[in-house]
Amino acid sequence: MRFFKGSLAYCFFYAAGMIIMSALGLMPRRTRLSFSRAMGSLWWFLDAPNRCLLHKELRIAFGRELNRTRREQVVRRSMEGIIANAVDAYFSWRFRNGGLFNLVVNTVWRDKAEAALQKGRGAIILTAHFGNGEILFYLFGAITKSVLIARYQRVFNSLLVRHRRRMNVSTLSETENSYFKMLGCLKHNEFVLATFDRPSKHIPGVRTTMFGKTVVTPYYFVDLARLTQTPIFIMFLVRERDKYRMYSEGPFFVSSEGDLRQAREHYAQVAVSVLEKYVRLLPEQWFWGQKKFSKTRGKLRYPGEAASSVKELQQCSR
Repeated sequence: MRFFKGSLAYCFFYAAGMIIMSALGLMPRRTRLSFSRAMGSLWWFLDAPNRCLLHKELRIAFGRELNRTRREQVVRRSMEGIIANAVDAYFSWRFRNGGLFNLVVNTVWRDKAEAALQKGRGAIILTAHFGNGEILFYLFGAITKSVLIARYQRVFNSLLVRHRRRMNVSTLSETENSYFKMLGCLKHNEFVLATFDRPSKHIPGVRTTMFGKTVVTPYYFVDLARLTQTPIFIMFLVRERDKYRMYSEGPFFVSSEGDLRQAREHYAQVAVSVLEKYVRLLPEQWFWGQKKFSKTRGKLRYPGEAASSVKELQQCSR
């Protein structure tokens, strides 16, 4: 397994991926998606360690709610979806200039986002490793200039950054994450996009509860909304055959009054609870291979430790 996580393996898969993606570009979209799901099935069949990890996470989350047959179905479709979503996002540039919106069967989410922009404070759009997060980001890039808080991806990072820029989405690495930079984007009436369900040692978080388990959730989006009175939306783009449906919750507004710590804990929990609701509804749409429950990660600010982020917030609010 160490080989598959090394730089040499990344370079090999990068080169192989470029060859495969060139060939896939010649196929009609529906054929391309079918091929991608077939590759996901092959991955599911060959990658026993990841398959076992997904089963473990499912058992921790659902207990006996799902029998083995249903768990196997969820794991397989989850792994198929990862490949199919990545491939669809890679070729999404072909749907620019409004064509990308035709892939989504509902429009209420767009009306909400555009109404937020009319108030001139931008909007914070949260999603998770649920459905097709990349195309979701590109949809907001098609509405207005947007910035994505993203993890550095070693070999693939330059490719992802270029592709996002092509779709009007700039990248702010979470290692360079700054309230000043994010507030600047909101000040210019842009969308700030983030995948909030991934614990990170680079971004401080608070303890929240999902499926009865303690998980770490970042809280920076709460601070941003509190400072600027910018609305928070929680959205998931879920595949329906060869189309998508956007599930939207919000807007949520964080009061500028009251205790900062309580606000962080409350709205981080709200986001996690919304995610749990949709994972229960459509478990095969979530990527279960994050060790979300079997290993609690993330940098906690509470209790005790003096937070540098609080000092930065005080400077921003002046």
